[in-house]
Amino acid sequence: MTKDRKIFVGSSTEALAEAAFIANVIEKQTGMEAVGWNRDAFAVGRTHCWRQSRDFHSIITGAVLLATPDVSCKRDGKWFSAPVANVVFEYGYLAARLTRERVAICRFKEAEVPSDRGGMKVIHVKEYLKQNASALPRNAEEALSA
Repeated sequence: MTKDRKIFVGSSTEALAEAAFIANVIEKQTGMEAVGWNRDAFAVGRTHCWRQSRDFHSIITGAVLLATPDVSCKRDGKWFSAPVANVVFEYGYLAARLTRERVAICRFKEAEVPSDRGGMKVIHVKEYLKQNASALPRNAEEALSA
């Protein structure tokens, strides 16, 4: 069977193990293929271009980006954790190119995401344990399958 729907799974380098669990859930869906970020997928210096210079956004049909609490930030004297800037950038870029309906955020606990999330698909996942990636809870798997 051909896998005609390619879903990009983007994360920080620190969350690659968690991204593998999400890619596995996507791969279980009929006709879907998870496309992960790796050093071979993108040519050096060519953001969002897929191998032989083809436009990345024309190859993928959707995206799932992991919002993990990898960066510590301070605002108004209060500390919080946020996803790395590349993940936030990728969400904006892909939501503009593919539409927001085809891009989802997997939000791990403690990761701040924008408070004005109108139109964003946010899947609440679980606690983020950087050194101990684990399978997704059933509700998160169901949301990814929808």
